[in-house]
Formats: sequence, C-alpha cells, structure tokens
Amino acid sequence: MRQKDEMERTENARARSNRHILWLTYGIAALFIAMAVYFGWFIQFKSENVIGSSYNARLDLLSDRVARGIERDPRFDYEQ
Repeated sequence: MRQKDEMERTENARARSNRHILWLTYGIAALFIAMAVYFGWFIQFKSENVIGSSYNARLDLLSDRVARGIERDPRFDYEQ
C-alpha cells in the first residue's frame, strides 16, 4: 500500500514536470513560428520601403561604390 502511494506521487510529480516542459516547448515553437511568419511578411511587403529609405545608413556607406552614368563597352564604337 505504501509503495503504491509513493509510485502514484512520483507519477504525479513527473506528469506535472512534463506538463511544464511541454508548455515551454510549445511556447518556444510558437515564438519561432511567429518570427518566421513575420520575417516572411516583412520580406514580401516591407523590405523595398526599408531598403530605399533615406534613414538607411547602408545607402550612405555604399554610395561611394556606385558608379553613376552609363556603362560602355570599350569594344563598341559609340561615336557613329
């Protein structure tokens, strides 16, 4: 009888512990899925606005690498 009570207590304790671990796992999985959905939505709808924004510091950093004007092929005579 005493062993049965102890076994039931340990099983109940394990069940409570497992329940907490499952809630934590489900919460982390839901957070991961929510972040993936937000990332996909951002890429699909908002990225062009953010990339072209004047507040984007990368535009200033990369502006010296951009060559303005027309690229011309030296093998072709444009002066016709």
